[in-house]
Amino acid sequence: MTVGHGTHVERALRKTAQLRNLTLSLRRASEAAARERLLSEFDSFVQRNATSPPGVRPVPLPSAEALLAGIRACWARGDYATIRRIAGLLPETLLDQNMLLHAYVTAAAGAADGHDSRQPLHTGPDQKS
Repeated sequence: MTVGHGTHVERALRKTAQLRNLTLSLRRASEAAARERLLSEFDSFVQRNATSPPGVRPVPLPSAEALLAGIRACWARGDYATIRRIAGLLPETLLDQNMLLHAYVTAAAGAADGHDSRQPLHTGPDQKS
């Protein structure tokens, strides 16, 4: 076998790299579509319950994945008020079962209390207050 630009091995490696890149781009597109679907589900829930009186639980709740995706998006844009409002509509059991969702809600509540929401809400013995 000749070692050079057009060898069979080099062509196979180029083809493999192209297939890998295609697979990665399809995965990113699929993940983006799933994220958009979840955010749409969350936004629909928020809009339907924009005028709900406090304490009135909406039916049906969006999936936990949609809640988390929407709350993450709210967090990223600093919309802590929406997180707190939505948290008031959620059953306590859901927050107890989903630690990440609970963490976002707790941090958003801390932002309302004047804590720097990007910093930890609790300090340990080795951290300064």
